[in-house]
Amino acid sequence: MTSAGEKQYYALCLLQKLFEHIPEAMWVGILYDIGCQLHHSCVKYDFLGDVLDRIVFGISVFHAYGHQWPCQIIYHPRKCPGFGFSDGEGCECFWSSIKSLIPSLHVSGYHSHIYTINTKVKHLDNLSIFGMGKWIQRKWKSTLERKEHSLKTLTAVYSTGVTEEVLRQEWADQVKEQTKPLPRQSKNLADKEIHAIFVLCDQLDEIQKEIANCQDMINTGNYDSGLTILEVQEQLKDLQAKQKAMLGAIKDKTRKLSVDDQANLNRLLGNKFLQTRMDALAVKQRIWE
Repeated sequence: MTSAGEKQYYALCLLQKLFEHIPEAMWVGILYDIGCQLHHSCVKYDFLGDVLDRIVFGISVFHAYGHQWPCQIIYHPRKCPGFGFSDGEGCECFWSSIKSLIPSLHVSGYHSHIYTINTKVKHLDNLSIFGMGKWIQRKWKSTLERKEHSLKTLTAVYSTGVTEEVLRQEWADQVKEQTKPLPRQSKNLADKEIHAIFVLCDQLDEIQKEIANCQDMINTGNYDSGLTILEVQEQLKDLQAKQKAMLGAIKDKTRKLSVDDQANLNRLLGNKFLQTRMDALAVKQRIWE
């Protein structure tokens, strides 16, 4: 390194050199303080293009909690498959172990500098080898305790009828929702919200008709297309869940517009005050984030 600061090309050069010395079938997990920015640069400018599909980027744990939540969802090592409980803080631990050399090396010459660091590193290597048995024992004990705790938690969740597939789908939905782009100001922002409410209301009417049809079949006993009562009841349950979700979405959108009476929506198309309100809300949400 010939200049101060963490220049991105240093990390890129290190990774390029690493991939020259490992098998082509090997995947590599990269834990870096700003791994999100490094990944973005690689995608945007095609850095490491020949090996990028073999890299999983993450952020070292100590720095991860300082990043924004959407960034943590993607790059936090506890949420990225493959990293386990690796923290990516190996360099920081090493630097902490040699920080006692800083005062004396400030006034040392070049050769004394190199000799002192090499001697210290060899000493630390010997200490780590002698303590490796206890280190493995401690890690193994911690692994068993974490595994037992995780199995208890999963068993308790599964006993409520929630499956692993449901949990994974819920997590995927959360990632999708919390990483979507933030709202921006727009000339037609208010009108778009009003039109979206109209569409939701039309869909809600259709769902209500289907619900009424299912209830009629259950009451009269005349089932369409050879359906059984159990299938109709299951269909009715799904429709009612959709109806509830759609009513919640309509309520959220009307609350943004501060309009309680749906009949007034047509008259608010192109309303300047409403447009200013929606732009202010978009700015406010971006400030919050």
